[in-house]
Formats: sequence, C-alpha cells, structure tokens
Amino acid sequence: MFNHFLSQYREENNLTQQDMVDQLASYHPSFNKLDTVTLSRWENEKTLPPLKKQFLVFDYINKLCEFTTAYIPSIKDQYPLLESYINNKFENSNIIISDILNTNNCYFTKTNNDPYLNIEQFVIDYFQNEFVSDFVLRENIETISWNKNNQLEACLIYTSPIKEHNNDNMIFMGVFAKNRTSFELIYRELYELILESNVENIIMYSFDDNGYKLFKKLGGEIIKITRISKDIIKYIFKFNRIDFLSNKDIFFYYKSLK
Repeated sequence: MFNHFLSQYREENNLTQQDMVDQLASYHPSFNKLDTVTLSRWENEKTLPPLKKQFLVFDYINKLCEFTTAYIPSIKDQYPLLESYINNKFENSNIIISDILNTNNCYFTKTNNDPYLNIEQFVIDYFQNEFVSDFVLRENIETISWNKNNQLEACLIYTSPIKEHNNDNMIFMGVFAKNRTSFELIYRELYELILESNVENIIMYSFDDNGYKLFKKLGGEIIKITRISKDIIKYIFKFNRIDFLSNKDIFFYYKSLK
C-alpha cells in the first residue's frame, strides 16, 4: 500500500525519484538523509520506513486518511500503554461529567454541540486557556456527546482548529467517559478529528494522574500543571500532530476499534 501511493504520487506529478527526495527533505527534517536508493527500495517493497515516516509521507501527499482507513492491523500490533491507561481510566471523569451536566434536563441524545451541556461552567471551573484569548476560545468550542438510557456516558470537549495569532493548534479540553465501551466511541472520534484537522500541534488536557502518566510516556511536552481542587489536578500537554497520530500505541489501538 505504501509503495503504491508513493509511486502513484510521483507519476501523477511527473516527479523523478530525486525530485521526490528533495521535496520530502524540504517538507520535514526526518528526510534530510533520504536518498534515491532508499526511495527506490520503498517503491519496490524491499523495505518499509518506520511508522512515523510513513505518516509523514502520506500527510505530504494528502493521503493520510486513506492510509489509516486502508491499514490492516496484524496480531503484532500491540498497544500496552493504552491498555494500561484504560484499565485505570474511569475515576475523575465521573466527577467532571456531573459538574457539566445541566440537571434541569435529564434527556440526552448522541449529538454534536449538545445544548444541555453546561460548557460555560466547565470553562469557568476547570479551564484557563494558555494559548488563545477567551473570545477566540469560546468562538471555537465544540462538543460531541453520547448517552445511554438518558444518561451521559461520554463527552468530548474541544476546539475547532485555531490558526490565528501565531497559533496552529487544536485543543482537547476534556475527554471523559464512564466505561470502556463509551471510551472506545470517544477515542475513535478523537483520533479522526486530529487526523482530519491538518494543524501542526494538538493540546491535550488531563484531569487525573493516569492521564498524566500516559501523556508523558507518549512523549508529550508538559505545558502546565494546576491543582483545581483536592481531588483534581489539571495537566496540559502539547503534541506534534503527526507524532501523536503515528505513535504505535495510539494508532494500533485506533485500528483495533475499526
């Protein structure tokens, strides 16, 4: 699959192998040492680059979504970091879901931007943005929520891509789920939002030690740590979008859900 897309792109754009090498080297420093011999081996299926380089190539040729869809998982594709995280996941999410739930309305449907979620209160209680103004933040906040038996089971709170005032981010303010099943729903949505966003960086918030440990192991850059209450600490991490998407734990877990 990798060799097919790569060769097809070269042919459609009338590029020599050297042209392709030069373009990739200009696109990302990971390809600074790439040469035509290696590129030829990729195209002839002699070798396959590491997963991150595959993601970078597919992102460059605008085929990343096609690649992630077509990728066929193997039994070797493990995700121990995500498995450990999920096993310890469902603690503080319940606390925050109770806070942002408008108790005057108890009927919910699976929806985008659910009007019954008190996001304004969530922002006041838990969120102090470090990257954009409050106005830009509130203009860009979106939510995706799921319910079961009229109860909120999972909620994803995020911003649409913000590309202004020297920002090129997508901010995930809250990723909350009550159980593994609802987490699978929210995780799939999260991955695909990042996949389709085309931003440079993503900002991830966590409200428990379990999330903090996971994001550190995934290589996130710690931006800020703030204690919100006796029970809740807010952790802010920054990830390069491609680094996050191509992480084997992150990607293989996503493919296990397809």
